[in-house]
Amino acid sequence: MNLLQLKVNEIAYSYFKRGCREIKNTNRSKCVDELKTIYDGKPDADPWCAQSLWAFWEIASKDQGAKNPLPKTASAKGLLNDCKAKGYTIGLKPSPGNPFYHLSSSPKASGHVGQVYKVYPDGSFDVVAGNTGGAVAKYRIKEEGIARLQMSLCMCFHTLKEIMELQLNQKVLLILFLVSFIRP
Repeated sequence: MNLLQLKVNEIAYSYFKRGCREIKNTNRSKCVDELKTIYDGKPDADPWCAQSLWAFWEIASKDQGAKNPLPKTASAKGLLNDCKAKGYTIGLKPSPGNPFYHLSSSPKASGHVGQVYKVYPDGSFDVVAGNTGGAVAKYRIKEEGIARLQMSLCMCFHTLKEIMELQLNQKVLLILFLVSFIRP
């Protein structure tokens, strides 16, 4: 996991710990509106899992001085399609720090996205996702749950260009970090 992914996980988890949730199935609250404002500047009553995921990545990217690599879309399925179009690696094996997508049980829904927080040796993994039961929630997807979800697809930012950009960004940040501790 690189520094940007670590920061995204930290930010997503902080919204979970804050108890960020919507008010009575409205897709609105002060905290939810904050995430939606980061996404597009205008809070609305639309579903917000993809908006919150993009906002987590945007906050982390700005903090790390990087460009947000996550495609900007308010649709879970749209995010998956945009990641495929950008040439991102799409796989069935979750990796900490990567976004994930899974199909919804409702045929009318476009799916659901969130952030892989932690992966366990048994193959299960914890995720932090917005608009889960009306909240930013942390929950575990177990192996049998993955099959039930028709397999979660994890998106990895591993095009050669992005690996180079993220590694360069990490080296610069590491140098700045070390310098800040060396100075008297």
